[in-house]
Amino acid sequence: NAPTFDAIRFEARFKTFSYVLIHSSLLSKRIILENGEPLYNPKFLALHRAQVALFDAVDFGVYEAVIYSRRFLDLAYLNPINFFKSAEHSNGDRDNPLLGFDVQTRAIPDLQLYGTWLIDDVDFSRWGTGWFGNKFAWQAGMQTTALSHDMELTLEYTRIEPYVYSHVFPDNSYTHREINLGPTIQPNSYAVSLGLQYWLGYQWRGSFLLRHTEHGANVYDDEGNLVRNTGGDVLLGHKVGRDSETARLLDGKLETENLASLSIRYEPWRNIIWDFVYQFRISRKDNETSNRHFFSLLLLIEY
Repeated sequence: NAPTFDAIRFEARFKTFSYVLIHSSLLSKRIILENGEPLYNPKFLALHRAQVALFDAVDFGVYEAVIYSRRFLDLAYLNPINFFKSAEHSNGDRDNPLLGFDVQTRAIPDLQLYGTWLIDDVDFSRWGTGWFGNKFAWQAGMQTTALSHDMELTLEYTRIEPYVYSHVFPDNSYTHREINLGPTIQPNSYAVSLGLQYWLGYQWRGSFLLRHTEHGANVYDDEGNLVRNTGGDVLLGHKVGRDSETARLLDGKLETENLASLSIRYEPWRNIIWDFVYQFRISRKDNETSNRHFFSLLLLIEY
């Protein structure tokens, strides 16, 4: 996940409606000057989201986000009632906006269903043609406590089409310190996961996760030169004249990963938390398989 970053937040809540506006500063790709000094171009993320509760069983949300860089604070994206896409168009079509919709329902006892549709860019006249500019991401899942109220089972599917979150200007990609914001998988990928959480009283919580990921990576030669851009790198957007106008999911060099993760969380005192994590990954790329183990022990002080 991306490292933490500073942000300002405005939020309003009512009985059936809520609204939030977030504006944050990010770090762009590092540039090393001739004297060895690192340089980061200014980079910002603006996001706002409105949610309405329907019939006490369904929550529907709509949100916009935009990444802009190489200039300082843009007042258009600090306006809580502005439409970011229109503001971006008025600003000269130089930023990276997106639009999304999400829904979750608790109509069935002990079961929550949820889904998200993200639109990075779209031309409805080319829908279904494989055109690279129709950039979508989907996520759908379910959570249930039907087996036990001390146990939560989650099943989730995430799909990110080629070039989603990327931009022709790398500084406008949805990254912080060159790490993805949001999903941990790259564009041109999908992931299926099964998670289990179990609470032992109020102090102990155990979590177990299984996840399978497939990714269509860009193709490079032995010297590291780009041979074919398949939209598999959030830091490398589509370039007219260089890259194909067609982009299909998992096109490129297929990479797979299977992850098993175990987490044990202990809270001896309120907001003082010990968190132990073990992960085992089996990755296959370039016709080679690698196994990796990861351990961490964290002491968290929350407030």
